[in-house]
Amino acid sequence: MERKRRNATAPRPARGAARRGVALAAAAAVGLAGVIVPGAALSAATAADPLDEGLVARYLFDETSGDAVRNTADGSAEAGDPFDATVRNYVATQRAEAGTLQFTGGAKTSTGNWVELPDDILAGAGSATVSIDVKADPTMLTTNHFLWNIGNDATQQYWFANVRGPRSAITTGSAAGEKNGTGYGVTANRWHSLTAVIDADADTLTFYTDGQRAGVVKTTLAPADITQTLNTIGRAPWPDALFKGSVGAFRVYDRALSSAEVVGLSDADGAAHATELAAVSAAKLASLDLGDTSAVADDVQLVTLHGISWSSSEPGVISPAGVVTRPLPGEPAAVVTLTASAVTRGQAAASPRTFTVTVPALATADIASDRDAIQLPDVARGNVTLPGRGAAGSPVTWSSSDDAVISDTPVGAAAAGVVTRPAWGEPDAEITLTATIGEGAAALTREFDVTVAAAPRESVDSRYLFAYFTADTVAGENIHLAASQGNSAMSWDVLGGGAPLVTSTMGEMGLRDPFILRAPEGDRFFLIATDLSIGRNSSWDRALDAGSAYLEIWESTDLRTWSAQRHVKVSGPNASMTWAPEAYWDAEAGEFVVYWSSRVYLDGTRPYDKAGTPNSTYSKVMYATTRDFTSFSDAKVWQDAGDRIDSTVIEDDGTFYRFTKEVTGCTDILQESSTDLRALTVPGAYEWATDASCISKTARGTTRTTEGPTIFRANEGDTSVPADADGGFYLFVDDFTGAGYLPLFTESLAAPQWQTVTGALPKSRHGSVLPVTLNQWEAAKGAALTRITTTTAIEGASAGQTVRAGDVLTARVTAADSGAVAGAVRFQLGDIEVEAAVEERDGGYIAEAIVPATEAAGVPVSLSATFDGFDVLAASASGAVEVLLGDAPVLDVSAAVSARCVAGKVVQVLTVSNDDDIALSVTATGAHGSKTFPSLAAGKSTSTSFTTRVAAIPAGTVTITAAAQVDGVPVATTQEIASAPATCG
Repeated sequence: MERKRRNATAPRPARGAARRGVALAAAAAVGLAGVIVPGAALSAATAADPLDEGLVARYLFDETSGDAVRNTADGSAEAGDPFDATVRNYVATQRAEAGTLQFTGGAKTSTGNWVELPDDILAGAGSATVSIDVKADPTMLTTNHFLWNIGNDATQQYWFANVRGPRSAITTGSAAGEKNGTGYGVTANRWHSLTAVIDADADTLTFYTDGQRAGVVKTTLAPADITQTLNTIGRAPWPDALFKGSVGAFRVYDRALSSAEVVGLSDADGAAHATELAAVSAAKLASLDLGDTSAVADDVQLVTLHGISWSSSEPGVISPAGVVTRPLPGEPAAVVTLTASAVTRGQAAASPRTFTVTVPALATADIASDRDAIQLPDVARGNVTLPGRGAAGSPVTWSSSDDAVISDTPVGAAAAGVVTRPAWGEPDAEITLTATIGEGAAALTREFDVTVAAAPRESVDSRYLFAYFTADTVAGENIHLAASQGNSAMSWDVLGGGAPLVTSTMGEMGLRDPFILRAPEGDRFFLIATDLSIGRNSSWDRALDAGSAYLEIWESTDLRTWSAQRHVKVSGPNASMTWAPEAYWDAEAGEFVVYWSSRVYLDGTRPYDKAGTPNSTYSKVMYATTRDFTSFSDAKVWQDAGDRIDSTVIEDDGTFYRFTKEVTGCTDILQESSTDLRALTVPGAYEWATDASCISKTARGTTRTTEGPTIFRANEGDTSVPADADGGFYLFVDDFTGAGYLPLFTESLAAPQWQTVTGALPKSRHGSVLPVTLNQWEAAKGAALTRITTTTAIEGASAGQTVRAGDVLTARVTAADSGAVAGAVRFQLGDIEVEAAVEERDGGYIAEAIVPATEAAGVPVSLSATFDGFDVLAASASGAVEVLLGDAPVLDVSAAVSARCVAGKVVQVLTVSNDDDIALSVTATGAHGSKTFPSLAAGKSTSTSFTTRVAAIPAGTVTITAAAQVDGVPVATTQEIASAPATCG
């Protein structure tokens, strides 16, 4: 087992507080905890600064002259610290601004200045943090350089950061071996905090811009792996330019700072630039635009990015999140003051900005409009959306005729509208939902009749479908569908002769990045896609800066036919692009979480030059929720951790695994995990763990980047799974500048070992694969559905058995796939037919019927059972069992035994009477002999005697058996006739 590398050096003793200890302690007490703790010490004398723990070196550049840079990690600026640094090519003007050092730039061989740090500053360190407070010259945003370097003057081993990108990387294999964590873009001539953290426990390198985590890369490399004989600020081992700009503070730790500590450090250093950063905050506020606020009836889109927050004077009318609740009819309009505040690195704008918003009261026409606008499905197969508010703002409440089928109240974490379908094989349920729109005397009602379809039969996935687009052309930007060849994810047939499955007539009329999904009920399918056409519009700049806010959506219940196209807006007003949509079912909330990538701006100008404008942006991953892919919640930020696109998710054993293209970071596919699907990856809440990075590059052994990942579980029995794997997962990735989609595989997501697999995919770009059942696969192909064979067997009846009225006939029906059975069985008992429903019992499927009253008496008949088939199940019949139907008739005969004495001996006398209406043959047998009456006529009697030859006999019996043919069937009746004791003499 690989052992985690930890710091090899002994912990350094605490060095006291730095000269900025008061400011940093205050920032920690406020910035890290969020509030000032009563009694918390704000001086170095009374409390240690938590940001001093593990601090190896701190350079604050507040010397007034000279080339020496003092290490103040121990709180002292006295000379002689072995970790003091030196400014090379120093001139006095480089200290013109107090508390900073100006770097003049220029060629590496020029007289430009740089700082030589002490050797072995992080020798033996497994975990480490390097943080710098920096203002970059505009030329640095486009010029190769090292902002700082832990390493030497060779180009084989180094750990560095720069502002071009920006990024931090570590390598022991020169440029080709660099493990990159990339940050948010910086603005020239503005103070930024850039922090790089190597965590040996997590095997990660993480890069932060202004306290916000941006790029993270998996690596086991550490400073201890690097020979540290020329550590620098502003100089690279490569022949790159020297850094040009200003540095205000530089810190080195021999531990990994937490995300919260990095935020605190950024805010604390920001205090030195309070005026400038407060002006940045003010510029953010100045860019806000809520539009016309004189009569706002809908929710207000309140930007909460870039440190902007909101408060409301009337939160019951407009919440701080922008949710609007209109006054009721007859009430006056509400006037609300919304207040926006902005903070940049802990520095707030000098004053907040206020907006006056008028919210008009509802009118009776609004209530009627909201009533008429409500739409519910005629047939429900999944949870339905019961809106709590109309488009005009009317409150809406609901009642259900059967809350157990469609709930009118929340069920756990799921909102009202939870559907519980009748079991497969049961009849559909008919439900009436009643909406009350408005309140009081102005309220209106409306009823909706909804059929809740019975659930489909559960089946095992054994095939795949693959939806994709093909190229950046008009012809290629349509959705195509392929079907697997058998149970193999590595061999495919393109369906429809290569013609698109669907094309777009709305929006940009181009379709990319399709995602095909099956609802958890098993008989609803959705197809969602990006609304984008590069083939028609050709400009990626336009697509990034002013892309569509819409998704293109289709729905199907059988994979044969698809609904009309739905063009649905999901992104907010200041969002650009709505790329690569996917969805995953949130079982607890009873809804789909739909996620996509967008750029979100502060205002409508949507500046494209993200590195050179104050309101620049990058791709975030957003999400909204829906139950029907018709109505969606407002979009929220899900991932704000550097430039990210193209997320795909799968759940395994209670953990969600997410794969995302990092445009920052490794510029490849990142794997993360969380037990909460909606856990955030945003500044201050990085709640997903990083499991692997550079997945595609590493697995394929290449530097070529990919995007558009799609993850899916291998079906049981998939013939393309590597021979040594016990199941696993496929990840298709899009080599968008080359080969198109490529397949990767791992047996485990918890301990991923991604590898390439052999196979042939269709000519395809970003899409998705859906495991499906055999019948769903056949339906998508337009083929006849294979019915599942069944067997039917009679139970509890054997040949010759008598079957009487009231007896239970039993048949067992078994499906070949061991799945559920429903429907009915017909029992045939001679001319009698009885039908019974199949029911589940003790893990099997049984039909039972009662034998009806019959006049048949001992009639031999054939008993059989026939299952007529149901849904996807084929019919089957049992073999015949020969039985007797009904009890045999009883012959009406009677007898009596008497005794008399003859010569002192007892003689028994038997008298037999035929009370029947047919002649009988009678046999009598007793202790003293047997007698036969071959034919005793109907209504006649006869007697016979038995000589005992003894003077006394005990009590006994005489057995008589009467026999006859009744309706051609032999019938016999036997009786025991008692005889009394007798004595002679």
